[in-house]
Amino acid sequence: MSTTQSTILIVDDNERNLLTLRSLLEEELTDIKVIEAKSGIVALSILMKTKVDLIILDIQMAHMDGFETAKFILSRQKTKDIPVVFLTAAYKSEDFKKKGFDLGACDYLTKPIDAEKLLGKIKGYLQLIKQGKVPKPNTPEKTVRSIPLPNKRITPFPTRVVAPSYTPSQTIPQSESHGWKNKQTLSELEDLIDVIICYSEILEKDALKIKDESFGKSIKKVSKAGHDLQKLVKNVLEPQLKGEN
Repeated sequence: MSTTQSTILIVDDNERNLLTLRSLLEEELTDIKVIEAKSGIVALSILMKTKVDLIILDIQMAHMDGFETAKFILSRQKTKDIPVVFLTAAYKSEDFKKKGFDLGACDYLTKPIDAEKLLGKIKGYLQLIKQGKVPKPNTPEKTVRSIPLPNKRITPFPTRVVAPSYTPSQTIPQSESHGWKNKQTLSELEDLIDVIICYSEILEKDALKIKDESFGKSIKKVSKAGHDLQKLVKNVLEPQLKGEN
């Protein structure tokens, strides 16, 4: 008898963090599919077209932080019931934890963290999800208990897996190659365009709900401009950059 696979979306703007978390989950948990998102905007885009069972969300991210991302996710009809687990090394105070739970998160875990504890928590949530019992706690006391894992040695979760503070590409040391700086700038531009498109799509839906035709038309213009910019980058800037390599 086949077991239904659970899809976990992990969101972090640090590729090393994503790789570490993906490796840990795939090595120790069965019947899961892990999807990566390098920003809150990319996460929202994925959620618009992909069914996700659980989200593990970093907080310290550029453009749209984890709190803002969770607010969008948990306020949209299509995604409001997806359990969100915050995993952060930077925002450890009780005030930040309260903010996370007030937004509707299921759990708020801080680093450095015991890998076994993290895996036990995730396993517990996935088990509840498969039973159709998706909890929406808003206090630390209501979070799910860890499910014990089989007796086996688990590689400790790195004590420092935190995204560095965002800095624009112009701060890259002069020793780096010109081509690398162009790639970094292009990546930042693509991220900003994604922000424009994603926000406009969300606002466009809101305009339909409140039946504000004028507002809707204005947002469509913004959305069109975003898509036009996206095409310009893909058809003009990306080929030019490839030609430099």
